[in-house]
Formats: sequence, C-alpha cells, structure tokens
Amino acid sequence: MDENLAVHQEMVTTPENQPRSDEPNPVGCNKYRWCLLVLFAFSLFATTLGLGIYSHLQKESQLKSAAPPCLSPACLKASVHFSVAMDPFSHPCDYFLFACGAGGSSTNNERQRIKGSSNEDNGELDKKRAVRTGGLVRMRREADVQGKSDGWLNKFPDRQTALLKAIKEILESSEEGVSMSAAEQKAKKFFKTCMDAESPEKVGSEPFLKLLQQLGGWAVSGEWNQTDFNTTLTLLMSQYSTFPFFSVYVGPDSGEEQNASNQHYIQTLAPAIDWLACLQAMFQPLPISQSDIVLVHNLPYISHMSQTISQWRVKQEIMGTIPLHTYMIFSLLQTLIPALDSRFFQTMRNFSIVTGDTQEEMPRWRRCVQQTERGFDVLLSHAIRERHAQKEAEELIHDVYSSLKKKLTDLSWRDNKSSDFILNKIKSLNPRLSTKTNNLNHTELNHLYAEVVLKEEDFFSNYLQMLVLEQKSRCRLLSHGTRAEGLSITPSISGNDIIIPVGMFVLPFFHSSYPRALNYGTLGSLMAKDLLHLLLPDIHTQTNNPESESMCVWSHYLSVTKDPGQAGTFSLPPSKQQEVWVQYSALQVALDAYKISFTRHPTDSSLSGLSYIHLFLSSFTKVTCDADPYREFMPFEPSFLVTVLCSNSGFCPKLLTCLNTSQSSPHEMCLSRTLH
Repeated sequence: MDENLAVHQEMVTTPENQPRSDEPNPVGCNKYRWCLLVLFAFSLFATTLGLGIYSHLQKESQLKSAAPPCLSPACLKASVHFSVAMDPFSHPCDYFLFACGAGGSSTNNERQRIKGSSNEDNGELDKKRAVRTGGLVRMRREADVQGKSDGWLNKFPDRQTALLKAIKEILESSEEGVSMSAAEQKAKKFFKTCMDAESPEKVGSEPFLKLLQQLGGWAVSGEWNQTDFNTTLTLLMSQYSTFPFFSVYVGPDSGEEQNASNQHYIQTLAPAIDWLACLQAMFQPLPISQSDIVLVHNLPYISHMSQTISQWRVKQEIMGTIPLHTYMIFSLLQTLIPALDSRFFQTMRNFSIVTGDTQEEMPRWRRCVQQTERGFDVLLSHAIRERHAQKEAEELIHDVYSSLKKKLTDLSWRDNKSSDFILNKIKSLNPRLSTKTNNLNHTELNHLYAEVVLKEEDFFSNYLQMLVLEQKSRCRLLSHGTRAEGLSITPSISGNDIIIPVGMFVLPFFHSSYPRALNYGTLGSLMAKDLLHLLLPDIHTQTNNPESESMCVWSHYLSVTKDPGQAGTFSLPPSKQQEVWVQYSALQVALDAYKISFTRHPTDSSLSGLSYIHLFLSSFTKVTCDADPYREFMPFEPSFLVTVLCSNSGFCPKLLTCLNTSQSSPHEMCLSRTLH
C-alpha cells in the first residue's frame, strides 16, 4: 500500500512542477536585474553629468572666446569709449586700484584718509605705488591726450546728461523720408526757436513789458490798476507756472493710510491766501472743492508766510506801497528769463555768483532740452521708447530681476519674519517699462497738442505756450494719476509695479544693436544697484551677508594695497559695508543675468576684438568709473571688485592677480554661491 502511494505521488509530480537545474534562480535573477538597473542609472547619471559639465565648459569657453565684431553705427560710436581705455588684464597689479583716475593715486589718497590710516602711512604707501604705477599713469595720460586730440569722448556722461543728449538728438533729427507727426514737428520747432540765440536779442524787453500791461501794469514801469493780490497770484499760478510764495506738486500720497481728520486744512491755518480759488484756477477744468484734501509740506512756513502777507497788505493800504505786487512781478520775470534777451539772464547770473552760487553756466542746448521737456514730456517719452527701449530692453529687465531674486533668496536673514515679508514682496513685484501706462499713438499725441500753435521766430510767444502745456500736464496727472515717467533715470515703486523708466535705455549705456555683454555690463549693473538701493535700503540690519562679504572684499583690498601685517587694521562703518556689498552683488547679478541671456541666445557680438566676458567686465569697469552715482560712497574704486570676482571664478580671460609671496589670496567666501 505504501509502495503504491509512493509510486502515485511520483507519478502526479509532473515535470513542469519539478525544478530544473538549467533554469535561473528567481532571487538571483532579481539581484542581477537590480544590478543592471543601478548600473544603467549610474551610467545615465554619469552621461548626463558629463554632458552638463561639457556644456558648461563649452559655454565658459564661448564666453571667453573671441567674438565677431559689431559694426552698427551705435557700436562704432561705443567702440571709441573702449579703444583708448587701458586693458584691465594687461596690468592686473595696478589697473583696478587706479582705473578710475588718470592721475593715478590722487583719488585713492583721499579714500585712504577716510579709512583712518595715518598721513605717514599714506606717504610711504604712495611711494610704493608711484614705483609700480608710473608707467600705467603715463600710458593713461597719453591715451587721454590722444583721445582729446582726435575729438573722442573718452568718458561716459552721467545718466541725466545721457538722457538729455538722447532727447537733443531726437529734436535735431531731420529724418528725411520719414513722416513726422504734427506733435513731433511742434516739439522740434519749439526747440529750434529756443536754440536761436539771436531771436530774443532782437526783441529785447518789449515782450515782457507788453505782458505786464496785460496783467494790469506795474507802478515801477508805468500805470498799475491796483489789481487784487489774490487775483494776480491766481493768474500767475494758472497761466504762467509762477509760484511766488509756495509751490504746488501733484503726485501720489505717501500717507494714504492716514485719516482725513489727521490732515491740516490750509482754508484755516493760512487765511491770507485764497487757496481754493488758486487751486481751482490752476487745475481748471477739473472740479476742486473745499472738501478735497490738500497735503501741506512745511506747515510752519505756510503759516508764517500767511502772517507776513497780511502785514504787508495792511502797510500797502496805509502807505500806498506795493511790495507784494513787486515781488510777484519779479517772480514772473524770473520764470520768463529763459525767453528774454541775454541781459536779463546775465544779471541773474551775476546775482547768483555774488550770493555764492559757484555752479558753471548751463550750456544753451541743455537749457533748451529741459524747456522742451517741460511742455512735451509725453511726446518725448513716447519718442524715446520708440527709438531706444525695444524688445531687448524688456529682456534685460527680466533677466536682471530674475537674477536679483535668486541672489536675495539665498541670503542669510536674521529672523524669519523679515525674511518672509521681504522675499514675498520681492516675488510679488512686477518690473515693467514705464511707458506702458501712457503709450499713446500718433493720433492721440496730435490731439494732445492740437491747440499749440508755434511761431518760427518768436520764442517768447512759444515759451508762454509751453507754460500752458506744463499746467495741462499737472491737470492730466491729477485726473488720471499717470505721468510720463520715461523721462526719469531711476526705478520707482508704484503699487505692485517696479517702474523702470525708458529714460535709462539711452546711449551710451544701452542700444538694441549693442553686444549683450555691453548692455548687461553697463546698464545691467547700474539697474541692479538701483534696485538693491530701492528695495533694500537698510539690508545690513536684516541679513548677515553684507557684513561678511564686504569685509572679505575689504580684506582682499587691504592685502593688495598694504603690508600683510596691516591687512586687518582698518574696519569699515556699516554704511560702507552695505555699499561694498551692494556694488559687489550688483556685479554678480549683472553677470548672472548676462549668462541667462547667453543661455537663451548662445551667440553675441563684441567690440575692439574683446571676448564676451572681457567686454562685460570692461563695460562694468567703464560705467562704474564714469557714471555710477554710488561710487562716492565706496572706500575704494569699485572697479577693484572685478579683481575679487576674477580671483574666485573661472570666467575671466585670465587671472587678475599680482600676488607677491607676502600676500595671500582672497577667501572663497567673497564669492556668492547662488549665482554660479
């Protein structure tokens, strides 16, 4: 029985159920497959990493490689600025210490005294520098002389001058074959009559005397119809943009959260002036009522001025004197002096010199551009946008702000509350070109200036019309809340927008045909500084980075300029620590923004045979030396920051160092790891 059972069991065990010696073990098979999967994943990762490194090295190589030249008219003009400039990489020991001054050490001497070093130390240091930099200074002076002899403009102008020159070029352009709008023709005609210096000389003082008669006369020059004080004041403010006793500004209220009950009403604190009538006349046809809130600046002055006017009006009634009327006539004369013959202007100039005004006389072209801008601000803002701020401008804004957000996100904040508040604010803000709010077409612009009728050789009459245009501009701002911000040169915040004015995007700082390295090195770095100052005015109190990074840069500077034992002797005050950090961060942000742009468009052109990165760094140095308004707050030449950057990265064409055996290399902490 047992045998049969055993046989039966053997029979029911089919070959399929019996394990075969030639089949793989399931556990071993899974292990084998897992090893293959790991090996494949590692190979894929290594390949991807290799391709990434190769791509990165290729991009670095491209950034350092020679670039095809830019031959546009704008580039040919820009090349002049670099053709006579010293190559920073040919004199690494000296260039970034004295790059901003042709005289060599004079600028640095002043900065050394600020740091607190003794005069004796300065004298010894100057001797050492004189030996090292004699050839450099001589070469720079020779370059300056060569540039001047050829009529070249070696230095970048300040940004305000650059904007005015761009407007001047628009107003002087003939644009043959291009149909100009009627509004643009009027602006050009106004500028042309302003530039005609002989026209006011021919008519002399006659236009002003006729105007006085229309205003009721003046006892000093003839008859006077005893016009009421407030009537004359209202007329001067509304028709002639003249404010003898106070000025009126229109703009956003910085204290909108305050209740109306906290405001001061000037119909009660300064009763000598008919405020409501003045404002109604000035902003006609807009309705101005007594219930409208008027914010008052310098209330003590307003109150005291009202008391003084009341006292003089009493004297006028008793003694028959006319001091208030005479003062208003003189104020009108001062407003109209630009349109009168040169004797008036020279008299005012002599008076200014006697009272201590040592400013140089403004060139006529500059005065005429400013006068044209007062009346035709919307038109000129539109013209600048059309000629300068194209698609490339918006790309630069986007890249710089993206790089800036990346920089700020990685900061070491001192508390989470301030970190969350500031970072959320930065992320919620939207940077945009200013003229999107007033981008009128040619038909709308022509309608805006339809009532303006200008004469060919009568600048005085044209000037009076410009004053009326200025008054209408104030009314437009009050009614619509927008203005032609394109004629500004610095960013501002409006609600959730960061307003980037198109007035920043002018030659020589920016042009759509420029190599991007030039645009990002100049305007990109300036914009980054502007935004850091605008968004984080006291960042040194909220994060640890400004102190640590700026002191690292400062130590590197001292290690190059002083003996090793003195490298840690001098410290920087918090304000200078912050500025060093802002300047160095702006350089990093601009470079990172350019790399973002280069990734999107892996080609670029160049100037003077420079590589991409070489042109970027030279552009940063040039604009920092010539046109950076924050340079004066630095304890050393900001161009030295390129030395630190090149010492900590592989992006420079060659290492910018001249370290002696007694000098140490800069610390790695000077380099922001966020951007690389």
